[in-house]
Amino acid sequence: MRRVSRLPLSAKVNDYPRRKQNRTNMKRAEGTLTPTKEWDSARQAKKMESVLLTLQRMMGPHERCMYCHDSHGADIEHFWPKSPYPEKMFS
Repeated sequence: MRRVSRLPLSAKVNDYPRRKQNRTNMKRAEGTLTPTKEWDSARQAKKMESVLLTLQRMMGPHERCMYCHDSHGADIEHFWPKSPYPEKMFS
């Protein structure tokens, strides 16, 4: 495993995934959560683009995962797949 330094997000950008996770948790508790639909909707937001760009910078020029060295290192779903782990979707 290679070392990756976590880069900060602005408070405004950081709040968006937190709010989306709260909404996801609520829908999951109600039994109305569709993980793919929720994820696709969130990915269209400008603030999520900022999160992705930060993850890409953290992964370095080749964007390799710090665990498996795959090329999906900047994809949140690579760490916690959304269907089995909806409680981690936006973490």
